[in-house]
Amino acid sequence: MNIMKNLKNFLIKNSLIYYNNNGNNLLFKNIFPKIPPLYKLFYSEELDNEEFNELVSHIYYKKTWKTTLYKRNLLTDELILKTIKSKKVNLLEVGASTGVSSLYLFYRLRKHLLTFYLTDYLFNVKIVKVKNSFFFYDTKGKSFIVANKHWTFLLDKKSFFPVFFLAKRYFRMKGKKYQKRYIDSGRDVVLLDRRILKLVEESDKIRIEQWDTSEPWNHEQLDIIKVANVLNLVYLKKKEIINIVNNLKLILKDDGLLFITENREKENLSVFQKNNNKLILRDRLNKGAEIEEFIEGI
Repeated sequence: MNIMKNLKNFLIKNSLIYYNNNGNNLLFKNIFPKIPPLYKLFYSEELDNEEFNELVSHIYYKKTWKTTLYKRNLLTDELILKTIKSKKVNLLEVGASTGVSSLYLFYRLRKHLLTFYLTDYLFNVKIVKVKNSFFFYDTKGKSFIVANKHWTFLLDKKSFFPVFFLAKRYFRMKGKKYQKRYIDSGRDVVLLDRRILKLVEESDKIRIEQWDTSEPWNHEQLDIIKVANVLNLVYLKKKEIINIVNNLKLILKDDGLLFITENREKENLSVFQKNNNKLILRDRLNKGAEIEEFIEGI
């Protein structure tokens, strides 16, 4: 049993190819990990909220999965609510994915919010259909997923398998070719939950921004920053994490709070407060974030 589990984990870590739930190729079913049929995002208007969020959760871009779920960080959200009390705040959620995991916090905090910023690396994609394949492009025109009804190929994922490296080069080449030829006929897909899009129309308190955490922040300083399942050693190197945290510290007000959450198995949280331009550990939930020890004092 452990051998099969270890083999599966190895394949997930090192594979670029995933078979879709409706795939009928035994090779993919027996060897490669399973993933929902991402090509369906081309027809996103036909999907309900649950299926849409499930599909987006399996997008891999810039070394991170866009995993999302309603009330995914419930204990963190409850602690934020308890901390704020009756204060009016500017709040940023980093790595918000479709925004569905932010809904609960927004509904509960609405009266206390000045502005709630939701940011992510990727909110908009262009999907180009070429015969039976679907090529996903980011806002800079770079292809990062190729999918069809039977399999999904994640171009941003690294692999040690030589055959995958060659396949990746092939699909990158095809992606560039189709980008020039078919991009104007591609479909623009917004990777945001419909409920979030509706809130953006109805309220000026919620703002959506495609933002890279290594870039400057062009808005006001913030009272609270929530970072869930982004700053960890699975996705990033220690140096990268420190650079990102330093950037987040710059946009925090003095006495502002940084909530860093991980919940792969259990929700672990570390809360830091900015004091004299340093981050001081203020609170912890369960084991705390794995990066806690080298973040404190930055």
